[in-house]
Amino acid sequence: MKLSFSTKDVSASSFMDLCNLARSYGFSGFEIYDAPKEKAAHADSLFRLDRAADAKRWLRNRSLSVSALSVPKAVSSRSDPEEFSSAVAMARNAGIETVILTIADENDFSGIHEVLLPALSLAEASSI
Repeated sequence: MKLSFSTKDVSASSFMDLCNLARSYGFSGFEIYDAPKEKAAHADSLFRLDRAADAKRWLRNRSLSVSALSVPKAVSSRSDPEEFSSAVAMARNAGIETVILTIADENDFSGIHEVLLPALSLAEASSI
């Protein structure tokens, strides 16, 4: 079993600091909560194309992984489909296998399915 933490309420000055934090406390990795926010906050983010190789190397050299990417906004039938497709694309490009979504209204699965259809198609087409 692997133990990871969420970056939801963790402040770190860099992506490398997140890696060092995980390693120093014995975690196997971490889940990134809100990828666009993480990308904006850290110049060395896993989600920055010019720094992705370095970030992946930091993870590998510390025997860490990013276990998931969580989307902070709950999915509803009124959501913008692009937000979820973008999250799947960011995860795919970073080599993250799991995207975590929260359902806003469990009584509206058909509407939610329509919103998520582009993201689901993209996820199914991705081979990580």
